[in-house]
Amino acid sequence: MNLKEKIAPLLARLPKSVRPRHTLLYITAERTYRADADGRGNLLGEVEEYDKVCEGGDYLPETVEYVLGKRKPARRVWLLFGRLESYSLALPTAQVHGIGAAALTQALCFELEAITGVSVINRQLGYTLCASDDEMRNYWISLIPQRIYDRVQTAIRSLRARLGGVLHAGGLPRPLTEGGQVPWLRLEYWPDCAIGVRLLHQGEAPEVLVVPLEGAGGWQAEVEEWLADQASVSLREQLTAGHTLSLDSEENQTDLRLDRQQDLQLWLSAWARALVEGDELHIPLIQESRGVDREIAYMVVSGILALTVVAAHAGWHTYRKLDYQARTDELKGLE
Repeated sequence: MNLKEKIAPLLARLPKSVRPRHTLLYITAERTYRADADGRGNLLGEVEEYDKVCEGGDYLPETVEYVLGKRKPARRVWLLFGRLESYSLALPTAQVHGIGAAALTQALCFELEAITGVSVINRQLGYTLCASDDEMRNYWISLIPQRIYDRVQTAIRSLRARLGGVLHAGGLPRPLTEGGQVPWLRLEYWPDCAIGVRLLHQGEAPEVLVVPLEGAGGWQAEVEEWLADQASVSLREQLTAGHTLSLDSEENQTDLRLDRQQDLQLWLSAWARALVEGDELHIPLIQESRGVDREIAYMVVSGILALTVVAAHAGWHTYRKLDYQARTDELKGLE
């Protein structure tokens, strides 16, 4: 019997924590939904609904405090915010090929300010590559003011939990249809944008189209053109959330609405598994920077090396002293 088999009965007797591992908040302008999940991303119970409005990013901390104050959250909290500020940005492939993450972030910020006039000063930013070819690379970018992010993080920490990340509610990188196989696509309609997601080959990152719902219908032409290019994809899904549209339903298409409890439960369950697994996540997730300051790292490494040299030097002198004492005792014994 190995050690693991010996301690297994003892571990089974220990009291188990009933606190879930993950809490998901889906926040809309009309109400907020909460779902708890275990360490594998399986939902624990039904999705809870709260009549707490959140008309914009400035109201996000208040909404989080209200909902999580009703019942203690899990160890990690994820915020799916349908009105998170998001943009689609294209850069020449030659401009960004081979550059590091820090340089790419700076390039995206510069281009975003130049094209849209949106300032990225004092804002947390998340981005992901959503499509690319030999000439251009398209990026999906999400922004949140630093002050709002800090207030949300402080509210969650006060409940002894951690903020896993803030993300737009759209762009789930996996199909919702049971047994869905590659290739597949889904067209999502949100209050501020339409998002198209498609995966043609297993093991690849899904391609994403983000189209702002602006103007008198120009976005519809872009969406229709994108759908026309996917004629070979048989598995199709259509998701609507907070946007009333007269949409044609095709024979091979699965229609989902987040105002239906069953579809909402299915959608949040899929998001929970995607967030827990993490390696299949291809969305602009806003998280606290975990970068290590190089100067601090250099000082720490230098200190460790200095202590190692001092310890080695002291060890050598101790060895010489003991060796000398042993030889002296041996000579005395001979005399």
